[in-house]
Amino acid sequence: MVPTEQDAYPAPCLREAVAMMKMCPLCHSEMPERYNYCYQCGEYVGDAAAFKPALSPEAEAEQQQQERVIHYGCLTLIGLWIIFGLWFFFHMNR
Repeated sequence: MVPTEQDAYPAPCLREAVAMMKMCPLCHSEMPERYNYCYQCGEYVGDAAAFKPALSPEAEAEQQQQERVIHYGCLTLIGLWIIFGLWFFFHMNR
């Protein structure tokens, strides 16, 4: 059997089509995932991150600690880069 052009682009199944829909929290109408505003009531339904449940205090504290480590690490690397860059600049011009 020779594959046809139709076989190369299979039609999305119903499950995939339903998964690509989201619901407005205000009027409960369904809309495609790419919409940022409800076409019925105008409510913002943007990214799914806004609708995630709140983290527990322990998980939030752990996340803040991880972010703090990343921020201080980046600041340390930037500081070292500046110090060694200045050292290199002034010692190469002698």
